[in-house]
Amino acid sequence: MLKKSMNRTLDEIRKRENYYYNLVLLARIDPDSPRGKERIDRIKNELGEEHFNTELAELENDETARWTHGFNSGMLAAANLYSELLDTTPRAFEITRNEDTGNDEVLPRKNFLESRWKLALYEFPVIDRYID
Repeated sequence: MLKKSMNRTLDEIRKRENYYYNLVLLARIDPDSPRGKERIDRIKNELGEEHFNTELAELENDETARWTHGFNSGMLAAANLYSELLDTTPRAFEITRNEDTGNDEVLPRKNFLESRWKLALYEFPVIDRYID
């Protein structure tokens, strides 16, 4: 039950990750580049034309562009941080057989979560690796 709940949560986080990836990419795309038009069309298709136009207007407005792009970049970084942590959590534990009782026990793998958390925090602000 917990695993199913974690998987649903991870799916929702990944949807948000993809959503903010598209918004960050939209701000960075060169519409005159060979792949620019293709990428813009894909993003418009994924967001829907009305939502796409609203986001594009925010990015083209001198008063809101920097804030909007900064917010979207931060949300992308946060979504990636949480998806990475939630994705690695199941691997942070191991099942072992207690010799005395014969029962299985779930034990944390030594330093696994701590090292993954440190790595995720280190990479937290680095969103350029997701933008090709």
